Amino acid sequence: MKKILAVSVCFLLFILTGCREMPDEVAKQAETYHMEREVTEKEKTREYLGRKELSADAEQALSKEYENLYFPEKMTAEYALPEKILSVEMKIAENFTDRFEEMGADFAKFAGEELWNQKKDEAEVRDYGIKNEEMDICFEDLAKGIDDEESKYHFEVGESGFVCQITPAAFEFAFSTSKKCLENNYPLYEPASEVEYRLVDGVYTVRQAVEDVEKWMNTVWKKYEPDFDYRVNAVSVYQADEETCFFSIDVVKFYKGILISDVDWPRDEGEMTDNYIYSSFWIQMHRRGSIDIFSNLGAILTVDEKTECELSESYSLSTALQKIEQEFASFHGLKIQDVDVRFVLKPSYDYHTSNPYSSGVKIDARPVWGLPLADRERSSRKASCQMAHMVFVDMQTGDLEYNLQ
Repeated sequence: MKKILAVSVCFLLFILTGCREMPDEVAKQAETYHMEREVTEKEKTREYLGRKELSADAEQALSKEYENLYFPEKMTAEYALPEKILSVEMKIAENFTDRFEEMGADFAKFAGEELWNQKKDEAEVRDYGIKNEEMDICFEDLAKGIDDEESKYHFEVGESGFVCQITPAAFEFAFSTSKKCLENNYPLYEPASEVEYRLVDGVYTVRQAVEDVEKWMNTVWKKYEPDFDYRVNAVSVYQADEETCFFSIDVVKFYKGILISDVDWPRDEGEMTDNYIYSSFWIQMHRRGSIDIFSNLGAILTVDEKTECELSESYSLSTALQKIEQEFASFHGLKIQDVDVRFVLKPSYDYHTSNPYSSGVKIDARPVWGLPLADRERSSRKASCQMAHMVFVDMQTGDLEYNLQ
């Protein structure tokens, strides 16, 4: 009874106190508190936005001027915003050497069916794995292939889905980096060039080459890697000799409208494990409509659709750019080439027993705001790797990472 009475008295005192007029100083403190809380809530809503709000936010963010960030004049916020922002798990393909003859027959259209039929039975299995007892590293990396210097023909398929073909028409150019570049279309925001260039068998335009490659990738190649759509991202025209040219073509892949990152990422100093990998294609066209050099530069990816998850809210571009500007405050200026939404691919593997492109390696595909840089070398080929300098901000966590090496 005493306990109940005490509670009732306290409640009555609280009611009576609440009816009194609030002192001015207390009122000011309360007003300040509510204003600060309101600002905090507004700032919080700017950080993470629903998909419908992302477009307006991105458009506004790219229209602003920044002290040390510079963007192309034609940049638009709608450039690479997919309908949904997703996260998903992927995996490196397995046992793809079993499809060696099937793939070889598809690629024989460019190498020559007669040559393919002559050489396919000579294919050998090779192991590119590593066995190093001192570093306790031991794993296999098997591939089946043809490498014939006499006919200048190379075709190879790895267990993980790595594919490379070099036809006789392009064999001497496969690893040449000294040819003069006549035209460089990157990225292909606008229609490809209608300028005609003389290839080995006649004149051809960049637009025709782009159409041929995209059609082949989205029909023939798609049966081997069906989860993705394919788009030419860059074309460079090189002088082969005094009379002829060839096209060097970069192709990127998309999963449900989201770009798969085509940028190689360096390891942290002293680390043996790659934090991120990339996935793209390198093609050379020396004859009209032909794919004379083809490489998918890594492996075939498969998507585990059961793991697909749509983000209800994503880290906004405006907040991402504020974070980047603060991080690079000491820079004289950071020139941005693109702004896009892309998946960065984070592999989960043990370097003692596999590499990041080994068969069966699982990959966490994370959506990020990607910003390739324009004031540094966009693309150079070193040992068939696609290199670029990049800044990205994770759309789930807001974490900022960059590669300026």
